[in-house]
Amino acid sequence: MKGKRNRSRGLVFRASVLLAVLSPVALAGGNRFGGLVAGLDAVRQRLAIPGCSLAVGYGDGSLETAGLGYADLEQGLPATADTQYHIASLSKGFAALVALQLEAEGRLDLAFSMADTARFSDPAVTLRRVLSHTAMRPDEGFRYRSDHFMQLTPVLESAARQPWPAMLEERILVPLGMTMTVPGREYFPTQHRLVKLARPYRVTGREARSIAMPSPECNAAYGIVSTVRDLVAWSRALDSGRLVSSEQAVRLFTRNRSQRGDEVPYGLGWFVSDVAGEMIQWHYGWRVPGYGALIVRIPRKGLTFVILANSDRLVSDATLAYGNPLRSIFVIEFLRRYLLPGRPDEVFSPVDPDWQDGELVGRLSRWTNSQRHLYPEELMARGLVESRIGNWKNALRLMRHALELFPDSRGLCDLGTLQTLHWQRQEPFIRAGLSLGERLLRNDPADPWVLQEIALLSRRGNPGDGLRHDLRILGIPWAGAGMREAALGRIAGSGADDPRLLWRALELFGLSGRIPAGVRKVAGSELDAIRRHAYWLEPLSRMTNWQ
Repeated sequence: MKGKRNRSRGLVFRASVLLAVLSPVALAGGNRFGGLVAGLDAVRQRLAIPGCSLAVGYGDGSLETAGLGYADLEQGLPATADTQYHIASLSKGFAALVALQLEAEGRLDLAFSMADTARFSDPAVTLRRVLSHTAMRPDEGFRYRSDHFMQLTPVLESAARQPWPAMLEERILVPLGMTMTVPGREYFPTQHRLVKLARPYRVTGREARSIAMPSPECNAAYGIVSTVRDLVAWSRALDSGRLVSSEQAVRLFTRNRSQRGDEVPYGLGWFVSDVAGEMIQWHYGWRVPGYGALIVRIPRKGLTFVILANSDRLVSDATLAYGNPLRSIFVIEFLRRYLLPGRPDEVFSPVDPDWQDGELVGRLSRWTNSQRHLYPEELMARGLVESRIGNWKNALRLMRHALELFPDSRGLCDLGTLQTLHWQRQEPFIRAGLSLGERLLRNDPADPWVLQEIALLSRRGNPGDGLRHDLRILGIPWAGAGMREAALGRIAGSGADDPRLLWRALELFGLSGRIPAGVRKVAGSELDAIRRHAYWLEPLSRMTNWQ
């Protein structure tokens, strides 16, 4: 019986592929949208994503949509432009807009301190810093934190004197006629709209299994259910002045600065990036493991691209949280056809992951301007796709070509690439990661996140280098407590027989009264060695309560 069920699921999935191939839109040769649909469906099939819906809205008010695969494999329901999905963190843009509305009404001040909550004790953490993901410790910079963003919900509810779902309905959904959007599955007044919600799937290898719906909670960070049509309407309204003034709307898409003064890739509820000389406004949504979402705006061209899926493979493992939209092959496919010059079937044709090395090098080696063609980022993104489906040999090959053909690409010189290289756990990529890490440290020698990646990578080849970088982490005042404790744990568990090394680590860690339990457990033998020597025991006892 189980074999029959699996064969049935395989037949349904093959039928979904056939449906996409025979779509009139996909067969429309020579137009950008037709090429986009075909390119995205090829990636969808490779990732075994059961279903996607996509739309492109144009500056003249027109709209093109497509559905690929199935919203429900078991019932044989195809995905369409009206299929509903959890949009996850795309909800953050709605929260930022409501915050600006409340500020315009005099009910809220974005300089309001969040220090009265249990999570934020620093009075410098304001509402604006939470909206822009710069609410970390001073000098730490930008870190995307959904858990922090959730804390905005009671603040907005107190200012508006109504629950968050009711705010969304009254201030955005009704005025824009977003009749297929639901502010949380448990919000009773709109439950009748939940008529076409896609079934969520967990995809492992090439097999998709249906799973339970995620929690119905709706807050400032996630929980909205919507469609690609409604999200294009929402995007257009941001430029129309219907919801906020043009002066306020600009603030949504103006990059903020961290507490260190560095410009960050985030406005208020939106990522903001420069690609090929054009400003891109975008966001991703990741509802583990059943839903993925992407929205990209090119304001100067009046373009909005939305793609929603019933699998988180649309965005998983793409390191989008670091602020680089080119980590996503879906974003690259859109930008190639709607932003870059040239025809898709000529100079800027997509990379075929199955090209042999000679053909791939021959096609790409003559291009050096990574800001124009995006091939370095595409090779890395397609390598991620291959690693996601377990095609490790091809993944390593594509990523290697990205690094070798485009060694000076600015699009690959970031923490996201460093982490991607680390994840591959192969010697060539460890070496490449160490080289990239040192390059990043030249720009910011005290970046604890880069140091952490380098410390982990170094331990695979030279444990001594790993210890050195861990000690540097302990000496950075703004490194998070969890990061510093992890570094101390790695030092303690390294097997070093020189107690002075651990003593130096404890000294840098600045323990005020106790050794963390996790460190005490892993460092037991080293601490015992120290304890047996009165010379070490006395000063150690003064700074800790370890007995």
